[in-house]
Amino acid sequence: MKSKIFISGLGVAIIGIILGLFIQTEKFIQDFSMFSAGIPLLISAILVGTFVSGDRTRANSYNEHSEDRNLRLTWALALLIFAIPSIMLFILTYLMPNFK
Repeated sequence: MKSKIFISGLGVAIIGIILGLFIQTEKFIQDFSMFSAGIPLLISAILVGTFVSGDRTRANSYNEHSEDRNLRLTWALALLIFAIPSIMLFILTYLMPNFK
């Protein structure tokens, strides 16, 4: 399952590269990869509970069933894996002008 998610994220990154080549701007590739990585990362952080204080996290883990927690963390991990190719593309396009 994780390889399918990674390949899907790679497909999104490749679509960004192709669109950027047609538009002929590196800035578009950076923006596309930033949003295609940022949105899944933000949703993943929300699912994990990054933006919640420790008291709320403890209360939520006390009231939450283990099946629900596992499903939530599985989705968070899937979104993180999906974002990895776009993160790598963003870093590559960000550093590329420095090598010219």
